[in-house]
Order: sequence, then C-alpha cells, then structure tokens
Amino acid sequence: MKKTHPQQSRPPADRMGAVVLSRYSVGDSDYIVTFLTREQGLVSALAKNARQSIRRFGGNLLSPGMAAWYYLRQRPNSNLAFVERGEINPAAPNLPMDPICRALVAWALELVRAFEAHHNPAEPTFNLLLRHFGALAAASDFAAPSLAARRLSFGFTKCYLQIAGFGVGAENCCICGKKDSESWYAEPSFDGLICRQCERFLDRRLHNIPNSLREALLTTATHRSSPQLDEETLNIAENYFQHRASVQAGRAFKSPKVLRQLLENNPSDASNARRESMNSPMNSPMNAPMNTPISASINAPINASINASSVQQNTPNSNDDRIRPGSEGV
Repeated sequence: MKKTHPQQSRPPADRMGAVVLSRYSVGDSDYIVTFLTREQGLVSALAKNARQSIRRFGGNLLSPGMAAWYYLRQRPNSNLAFVERGEINPAAPNLPMDPICRALVAWALELVRAFEAHHNPAEPTFNLLLRHFGALAAASDFAAPSLAARRLSFGFTKCYLQIAGFGVGAENCCICGKKDSESWYAEPSFDGLICRQCERFLDRRLHNIPNSLREALLTTATHRSSPQLDEETLNIAENYFQHRASVQAGRAFKSPKVLRQLLENNPSDASNARRESMNSPMNSPMNAPMNTPISASINAPINASINASSVQQNTPNSNDDRIRPGSEGV
C-alpha cells in the first residue's frame, strides 16, 4: 500500500519594515538580499526570480538603500529566509541623485552591514539610519548639498560607532587622563584621543585632530547636533573614522575609495562648500528639523508603511552591485 505523508504547511511570512543593505546575484534570476530590520537586526533572504518579477519586486525594491515593507518567511533550521514580496510606501525619503550623497549612503550601509548581527534586534540602528536618510534628502535644498551631506555623514558615523561600542572618547587623553593639551591626536585602535605629551612616546603614525573636530566629538550623541565643520576638517574626520571602522571590522571598506575619487573630481563643489560655510553658517542641515514623513515612518506601528520606491526610483537597477560612483550599492 502506498504511504501517504501529511501535507506540511509553510510558516506564514512576517511583514517587516526593513532597509536593504546589500544584494548578490545567484544564478540568472535570483538574489540573496541582506536586510536591516528593527526586530531581528540583519536578515539574509533569498528572492526567487527577483529579476523577472515586477509584480513582487517592482520599483527597485531590492536595490541597496531601499526602505520598505517586506514579507519574510523564515526557513526551518536555516539562517537564510525567503523574501516573498515587497511593498512600496510613499512616506520614505527621496534621496538626491548627487553622486557624493550616494557614496555617503553606501558608506552608511556598508558600516551597518559590518557591525550588526543576524537575528539580534537593532532598533537604535534602524531608527538612526532612517533619520539619516531623511536628513540627506533635506540636504539637497542647501547651496552646497555635498558639504551638507558630508556633515550629516560625520554625525551619523559618530553616533553609529557609539551604538556599536566603538565610540571615540574626546574629553581627556585615553592614556594619561589629561584634559588639556595644546594639540590632540588619534590612533584608530585607541578608544580616545591622545594628548601632545603622550603622543611623543608612541612610535606610530597618528591622526592630528583639530580643536574644532574635538569639539564636534564632544557634542551630544545626535547626528544633527554636530558643529559645522569646514572641508579640511571633514577630510580629517572621514579619514580617521574610516580607519577606525576598518580596524574594528578587520577589513577595508570599499565606499570611502569611491567618495575620495568623487571629491577629487568635483573641485567646483569645494568652492560652493566654502561659500555656503561663510555665507550661511546657521543653515546647516545638522540643525534642520527632521522632515515629517521620516519621523512618522520611524515611530509608526507595524501596520504603517515605510516607503521604498521613492528612494530607489532614482537608483540604477543593475545586476552589477559593486560600489561605483553614483550608486549606493555595498
């Protein structure tokens, strides 16, 4: 007699607000996508036939940087879930097409991807990332949007490293505890700044930290409260943060190389940045209020929607997910 097996029912899909951090091609039509969720931290999921299915993943819903609702079904005894479909929400930010802004988005995604863990709740990181996207969208209205975006990225990086446990102590010297020094230095593997006296005894190359950067590091941990930093100070800050993140992650990051290349190829933006810094010192997006849609999206209950399509409608839909100028892929 032929044996009959009871039909196994599939577990239902969970509807989760998520940000796409990265995606990788599998075969001719599938993707493996890494999401950041509020409830479970990182979630890696297989999107079957994602390249052909406009109905399930239209509007570039699986492109890095998208924030939307996704139906995720966990697989028994597996760390790889299935993503069945996504939903667009018009309340999400519309990130500008500025290539430097896109490179900064790629840096934020790559940084979060390096330090968050799978199936570990990440509500502070999730909220911070969405607020950062909203502030970047508002930065396009300023006279020098690239400078404004870089200031916002500085604040985001400072806050996220604190969340991840790699914040930089700037109140006193991390070696001797001295609070006053004629000059300050930093070493990526140290958790704080180094005074001039201790720097003389360290046989290694250190980052010179200007007083304006030290003051910015001392401000309250919010990505909108950092003082306005000029272009030269931002270069120092970005270089230091990127080295510190690389030391902690144990690997190099790709997006900073793209950002440096873009900054070298856009000298006109530097002049606009200096003019904006001199003429409107109080108009930095650091001090600008959060736009309403993002704040509402972050604090909304699970049955509200996070928009994704407007974030991605300007993002190239390419099968090559490597980071390149003008793309936020990680």
